[in-house]
Amino acid sequence: MQRLQCDLIVNSNARHLQPILSGFNMLQRNKLISLKQHFPGDAFLLRGKKILVDKLFVNEMHLDVIINNSILVHYDVGDSKRINEEALSTCDIYFKRSYSIDYVNSYFPDEAQRIMPLGLYFLAIDNELDLYSLKRDIKFSSGINKLKSIIKHFDRKNTLTDSPYLKLFEQTPLASKDPKILFYAKVWDPDFDGEYQLTHEDNADRVQINQHRVSCIRALKKAYGDKFSGGIETSKFSQKYCKDLVITNTETTKRTNYIKLMQAHDICIATAGLHKSVGGKFTEYLAASRSIVTEPLEYEAIGSVKAVDNYFEFTTVEECVSVVDVLMNNVILRQKQMLKNYEYYHTFVRPDMQVKISLITALNKV
Repeated sequence: MQRLQCDLIVNSNARHLQPILSGFNMLQRNKLISLKQHFPGDAFLLRGKKILVDKLFVNEMHLDVIINNSILVHYDVGDSKRINEEALSTCDIYFKRSYSIDYVNSYFPDEAQRIMPLGLYFLAIDNELDLYSLKRDIKFSSGINKLKSIIKHFDRKNTLTDSPYLKLFEQTPLASKDPKILFYAKVWDPDFDGEYQLTHEDNADRVQINQHRVSCIRALKKAYGDKFSGGIETSKFSQKYCKDLVITNTETTKRTNYIKLMQAHDICIATAGLHKSVGGKFTEYLAASRSIVTEPLEYEAIGSVKAVDNYFEFTTVEECVSVVDVLMNNVILRQKQMLKNYEYYHTFVRPDMQVKISLITALNKV
């Protein structure tokens, strides 16, 4: 049987794209697809027509993929529910990370059948060394950063670097008899971002996120004492905004150390991300088979992930403390959630599975 040909049109190597790119790498390595990638200035074929890859977009959270030289699939992994109308006008299928069926039906009723949910996001990359990601690392870096990228790529044991390999997150489900609670978070400067121009809406979004996260951490500290591990990542802004909650031991916030810490806690807290997105932490907890307490999910995921089975919901600080208490006192409930989350992650979330599902969906839709 001939393998599916997938051509990646890579004009960005942004952080949010890494799980999707890793998923394609994994499918290629397992001989499920044949993979090519094209960079700015390269030419690719679409329905017999030769097209040049557009210019580099450093922070762009979009990826085009050509299936069998004939189907153009667009992946949009941005935080917000907004649809890129230019990309939608040129693609056959548009996969959206923060997918809102109400938004799509309201603003794009004639195109709704072509806009599909992609699934959940977290920053994780392929465990194995591969030439595709090495070429991307080299292509999208310069100077000393190019050397750092190469070292990081080959340092698969994280001896010199601190990369989020999938194998670090993935854990089998096993509830502890002495449960603990975890909520590490960050606060956002509402007036400045080094990558993006902030709107008034962005400003208000960040103010609300900051207030809610800080209030939850204060309440959980008060309610659970040494059963709770939590705080705010250090930054210039957090030092001014909530100095008493800033995590002073920066070793614990290094990626590999934090993942180990997370896996030592049965109950993990998540709040909505920017633009009410389902933040990466929620998906990290799924990968680690944790029991989850989260704000309601604003956007539709794929597959059967739902409240009670996979997570408990809260909207207020008081509800957060209350539902944590339920899980703290019910080991059977925690174990059931952990098993459900293990199953859901390996079926719908792991990068190769997420990409595989999207490819099958695209083929069935066109």
